[in-house]
Amino acid sequence: MVDNAIVQILALREIDAFAIMILSIITFFQQVGFASLEAGSIRAKNVRNILLKTVVDKLVCGVFFYCLGFAFAYGQDWKGLIGTSFFALEGSGGDGQAYFPVLTFFFFGYVFLITSTTIVSGALAERANFVAYLVYTPVMATIVYPLVSHWIFSGWLSKKLLNCRYLDFAGGASVHLIGGMGALVASAVIGPRKGRFRDGRVRHLPGHDIMAVASGTLMLWFGWLGFNVAPSFLRGDSKMDIAARALVSTTLAACAGGLTSMAVCAVAHHWSQSGRPIWDLHATYNGIMSGVVVVTSISPYIEGWGALILGFLASLVYLGISLLMVRLRIDDPLDSTAVHAGAATVGLLAVGILAQPDYIRHYRPDEERICGGWIYTHSGNQLAVQIIGTVVIAAFSACFSWITFWFLGRFDLLRVTAREEEAGIDNIDHGGPAYPDFEMRMWQETVGTPNPEPDLEAFGRVGSTGFDTVRSSFVRALHGDSLVANRDSSPATPSNQAVSLVSNEANGMANDIRSNE
Repeated sequence: MVDNAIVQILALREIDAFAIMILSIITFFQQVGFASLEAGSIRAKNVRNILLKTVVDKLVCGVFFYCLGFAFAYGQDWKGLIGTSFFALEGSGGDGQAYFPVLTFFFFGYVFLITSTTIVSGALAERANFVAYLVYTPVMATIVYPLVSHWIFSGWLSKKLLNCRYLDFAGGASVHLIGGMGALVASAVIGPRKGRFRDGRVRHLPGHDIMAVASGTLMLWFGWLGFNVAPSFLRGDSKMDIAARALVSTTLAACAGGLTSMAVCAVAHHWSQSGRPIWDLHATYNGIMSGVVVVTSISPYIEGWGALILGFLASLVYLGISLLMVRLRIDDPLDSTAVHAGAATVGLLAVGILAQPDYIRHYRPDEERICGGWIYTHSGNQLAVQIIGTVVIAAFSACFSWITFWFLGRFDLLRVTAREEEAGIDNIDHGGPAYPDFEMRMWQETVGTPNPEPDLEAFGRVGSTGFDTVRSSFVRALHGDSLVANRDSSPATPSNQAVSLVSNEANGMANDIRSNE
């Protein structure tokens, strides 16, 4: 017997498949944003490494998802746990059946998968062995993402628990929650970057290119419009209504998230440290990201005011988790856990409170019973189902991630050596620095070779982000001055921060060169 999920895939109309293809291609453009964001958020000496990781996960995911992952995710259901057909896309067409429905769905699933794996790379930045990523990515492509997707799409979570099915419109659980939990486990197991927490103090390790961070975030926002709208064309009788609501909800949540983060950081800095607000770019952009993540699971099911509320809440959750991670001495360079796992959890639970039953029926007109949010149904059944599913998925992702990273650590495959980390992974493993002219100037400054003072502005150097300063202020207020220290005792002006950054990176390279003389 062919299950209903496969029937749904095979019944995909050409016009709907075309819409999904276009929106999936737009979603793929997110990867350009991730590459730019991650590269700009780390130090210049590790840029080649993070960019290669960002590309390699697409390559590895493509092969493993084709061979196994797609079948496990969307194949014929076995006991609500795993799919058992479409291995290597076998049976995707022929004998009078068109090929395009299954092939379209393969690419659709693939772009969602690579988003979940890319989230983890940010948490491993600047100290992970390249082999570790080559091992973890197949685990995501064949086990974590496929099984979670199957549970939601046609497995046990799609059945009627308490007369309600688990609702996740566009991957709040199957993409962002599993990616965020993987990032949390990766950060905890691999340990902080060298110098991040020293002698009980928090030290900033600022990224090297704020323009890359800004442009990357805006590209991600653009890609997310395709990400959150694409599932609208999978089913339902009012596809354009569904797509339009998803588009508006994504926009409003992003706006609310960005404004909230910017305002909270400005007020917090005014209250805790300098007496004047700091309008922080980094926190604003992460607030935008939190906003688009939080509505991923619920975007077509809510009114505009609901999207604004969720963007506001997601931003607060991001800021709170980011502060907590520092307090726990867990180094997540891009705040992947706070942005993805934190915001996704808020959105998944909000389904049980804010989801409008009539809007759900637009998307699922064939279902006999539709649950919805508590404010409309005055029933907690949908919320209970959302809690059960979210906890199980988070635990499943965390467990498999921990097993994988523990195994890698056990065989010394998880982290680079201290020498590599100090000198820069690019210089040891990737044939040289990403910016050779700039790196040579830094080295000349360090070893004393006569050279004009480098033009820091020309190379886009940045110091500690405003939110780092705000976060440190919170930690100082809660736990005393001894917990937080800047790189030096000089005033935290942009020029001092930039010179400090150049000096620290150059010292690592120069020491490595001298050791080989």
